Parts: sequence; structure tokens; C-alpha cells
Amino acid sequence: MGLFSPWMFANDKDPILLRVSQPKGDFTIDEKETTPILCFVAGTGLTPAVAFTRKKLEIDSKRIIHIDYSIHS
Repeated sequence: MGLFSPWMFANDKDPILLRVSQPKGDFTIDEKETTPILCFVAGTGLTPAVAFTRKKLEIDSKRIIHIDYSIHS
């Protein structure tokens, strides 16, 4: 139900030039904080939750991460 994918597949007969930039932003975890981390994700939105979890493991944070992954059907 997004905008980009239907547009891309509707125009797949013509050459499409996509410019992709480097990822932007940072994933940070306050090491002093003790409350659990909660991520609500759906579809490809899972990627930031995975990155957040990798960062948690990298810094050896003891905070619990809950990931709620929802789909339409």
C-alpha cells in the first residue's frame, strides 16, 4: 500500500535510474538508562530494530529490547 513500489513496478519497462545515498543518522543507547527498549516495526521497518539490537550487543548493554513486528495479513 506504499507509493514507491507500485510506481517502480508500473514503470519497469522503461529504464529507471535510482540514486542511493549512504545511510544517515545514528543508533544510540543511553548506557545509564535501565528501562527496556521497545521497537514497533512493520515490513522493512524491521531493519532499524535489527541495527538497534546489534548496537546493543556491540556495547554490551544490559537493557532488554522488545520488538513488536506486525503485518497486515
